[in-house]
Amino acid sequence: MSTADWWSLVAVVVLVAISAVLSAAETSLTRISRIKAQALREQGRRGARALCALVEQPSTYLSTVLLLTLVAQLIAATLVGVVADHAFGPLGVAVATAVEILVIFVVGEAIPKNVAAVHPEGTALRLAPIVALLVRVWPIRVLASGVARLSAVLTPFRAQRSLVSEEELLAMADAAEEGDVIENDERQLIHSVISFGDTIAREVMVPRPDIVAVPSSTT
Repeated sequence: MSTADWWSLVAVVVLVAISAVLSAAETSLTRISRIKAQALREQGRRGARALCALVEQPSTYLSTVLLLTLVAQLIAATLVGVVADHAFGPLGVAVATAVEILVIFVVGEAIPKNVAAVHPEGTALRLAPIVALLVRVWPIRVLASGVARLSAVLTPFRAQRSLVSEEELLAMADAAEEGDVIENDERQLIHSVISFGDTIAREVMVPRPDIVAVPSSTT
């Protein structure tokens, strides 16, 4: 193996590490709600400001993270194939490709995503500033947005705007209380307002035998 091959292997390690970081960022950021991000910012947590900016508009970072992850993995796979061909020939390319697929899946995808799923809050706070920086890099932003627009043009259907259900509103209110964004009485008020719309008049009326009344002519 030549010096160039060794440098290529170093680049592969770096690219797999980048893929792992981006995979963890993707999982953790998508698991943080807007309410939770706002609560973390109010608590003064480091990285919470960048996290709030990202979760407010997921489209600004999701295409960038996915594109960079794919690019890192594809370049790593190409370099492994070139080095294996130089060192072992065609048979080595096949073996190295199989091993690299396993390594990328375990090290670059499975492990970081599992860690981010178990510790989404801490992972998101640590990686949000990095993702926010990548989103602001002009060439990356232009390339990611261009690919996103192209995929939107090639998509034969358009997603309809979804409406938030009552169950989701109630869950958001509960999550807001748990995140110390609203108080308990505010949560109860939200629940009462939503349940009031489903209340039938006869459910709150006093039965006729139980009515206490006086004649209308009474002074």
